[in-house]
Amino acid sequence: GDLNIALRSKGLREVYAEVNRDLIATLRGSVDKTDDKAVALHIARSNRELKEVRDNIQVKPSLPPPIDAARLEGEINRALRRAGIIGVTAMVSEDIEVTLKGSVATAKQKSEAFEIAGNFKGVKRVMDNIFIVELR
Repeated sequence: GDLNIALRSKGLREVYAEVNRDLIATLRGSVDKTDDKAVALHIARSNRELKEVRDNIQVKPSLPPPIDAARLEGEINRALRRAGIIGVTAMVSEDIEVTLKGSVATAKQKSEAFEIAGNFKGVKRVMDNIFIVELR
């Protein structure tokens, strides 16, 4: 009882202790960070009545930070310019789908533009709005 109250007081809402008759506590549940797990174990191990503390706490995998569509758009457009693909502009939607718009002189440039945009992390798909304008 007291151990679970102590865990809650430190904000560890998803961690709980099961203590058996032999005074062996098993900590169960999940935490967001390894630091939180260390705090839970410290709280349990500092309880003098317990003979042993067993760790069965899971650390939740961290989610990658959300992708900023506007920033990604700028990065893709800079990469296109650096590659010499001047006539194409990337537009990135909120759900991180890229539309390439504009014109190029060759099919090779068009495929390069797709490769550049598709290589950015988090891009779900690249849509085509590029025209090949062969200069004679």
